[in-house]
Amino acid sequence: MNISIPINRKRFPFAVVAYLLVTVLFVFNLLYRWDAIEGASGPTDWILRIIPIGFALFMTIISLADYIKTLFDKNASLSISERGIDDNLSLFSCGEIPWNEILGAEIIKVFKTDMLIVHILDKEKYIARQKPIARLVLKRLLRKWGSPVVISAKRIDYDLQELKEVIEGRIK
Repeated sequence: MNISIPINRKRFPFAVVAYLLVTVLFVFNLLYRWDAIEGASGPTDWILRIIPIGFALFMTIISLADYIKTLFDKNASLSISERGIDDNLSLFSCGEIPWNEILGAEIIKVFKTDMLIVHILDKEKYIARQKPIARLVLKRLLRKWGSPVVISAKRIDYDLQELKEVIEGRIK
């Protein structure tokens, strides 16, 4: 039995908007120096103001690229086949994971959003085969959730509880 779960192309790009707003606030702070201390305007002061702008701009670009992939990539989906799971939902997906590498799945709630965590055997193997930026994101997911495979209910057009049951039914 093969199941192809489409990506939700109607979702609002909250991350893009949030990072863009943070970037704009940091730029305004740089220009208008809201938190300036009298007489503090040396090179260190400028460096400490530019670093957060660079980070926020980097995160905005990454989020925008992932959102654009969501909108225009015809192959953006989660496929379940006899071989395993093929996660192609974002720029930071782990790709194909065979059933013998999947340990289980659990659903957690984060800020009123359900997240499906797919626990896999050799997490580092799936992280290592990604590009450098994707590796950073996947390592962050691993530290935060215990797995690099994290699927938000808002990212797919499918019931997470049903997906969890399908995954658990295949690994037993």
